[in-house]
Amino acid sequence: MISIILLINNMTYNNLSEDLPTQEVCMKWSNLFLSLSIFLLVSCQGGESGGKGKSMNDSFLKASISTELTEQEKDDLLFMWEEEKMARDIYSLMNQKYQAKVFQNIGASEKKHMDSVKNLLTQVGLSTPVDENQIGLFTNPIIIDMYTDLLYRGNQSYQEALQVGLDIEVTDIADLTLRIQNARDPGIIKVYEALRDASYNHKAAFERQLGM
Repeated sequence: MISIILLINNMTYNNLSEDLPTQEVCMKWSNLFLSLSIFLLVSCQGGESGGKGKSMNDSFLKASISTELTEQEKDDLLFMWEEEKMARDIYSLMNQKYQAKVFQNIGASEKKHMDSVKNLLTQVGLSTPVDENQIGLFTNPIIIDMYTDLLYRGNQSYQEALQVGLDIEVTDIADLTLRIQNARDPGIIKVYEALRDASYNHKAAFERQLGM
């Protein structure tokens, strides 16, 4: 995109130097194309969207449950809350170790994801499995094993920590896709789809950091 912008500007100057006699007109055209160039550049770089990622809003944080949940739906909510907490905990620790904005920003997003699932749990009288403020505390053995492995890998190097972030988001996308298929309640589906969109955005952010 930057090459296209430079080409547009070069073509503009060449054409104007031949066809337009006054410096004032040249300046106006130059400013017009500069504005267009900046717009195109910002449009291409804005946000963390990549692939299937979408722009996010916070409406999913207050989604409402409107049906009686199956035991599967309840179990899935508990699992997804712990998985979002696992991601938040890993990113928080990686940010402490490497002081990297990508971990800080995505970690803050994961906290919102935890809150959105907690809101659904509260509506059906379920508590979160553990204290959300206790870093590294989980009850699900799958989450415990994931956390242990990812934390060990992330502590090896900054590059490996970025790969850990990418792996978390790929796993999250797969797990959310499965839970969307299991769910019947529109409110739950809305939340899961919003979290999956965010995970696509996060995945793209880690891929950019890795130069992929």
